[in-house]
Amino acid sequence: MTEMTSEQRREIIEALQTDRKIEAIKLYRNVTGSDLLGANTFIESLQQTLTTGEIREGDGSSLSDEQRQKIVQQLQAGNKIAAVKLLRDTTGTNLRQAKDVVEAIGREQGIEPGMKSGCSAAMLALLAVAFVIATT
Repeated sequence: MTEMTSEQRREIIEALQTDRKIEAIKLYRNVTGSDLLGANTFIESLQQTLTTGEIREGDGSSLSDEQRQKIVQQLQAGNKIAAVKLLRDTTGTNLRQAKDVVEAIGREQGIEPGMKSGCSAAMLALLAVAFVIATT
């Protein structure tokens, strides 16, 4: 996801402040390459911040169950980078926050960091071959 310039941020905020939410979403998508859901989530969060002054924490609590499940599926498949990207696109958090949240979700689910499902299968196959060789 591309970082926004201060001019781009100003345009998006101006669009929100003048009740042009759809335009703000389009601007955000053009700048970041985010999907519609991610852009909408980010813009709604920004709108909440502008309206109430409250900043939604980047702890993953703003994720729907479906979004969280998609992140878990990516982690189970060993695709941590894809999981981080998905979280960033969905919530608009920065890279560091997204990485921390994804790792926390992985710990909650008992998913070993960096362990790919393909690695597990390869390791089991090697152990089976070693066992067969050792017993013959």
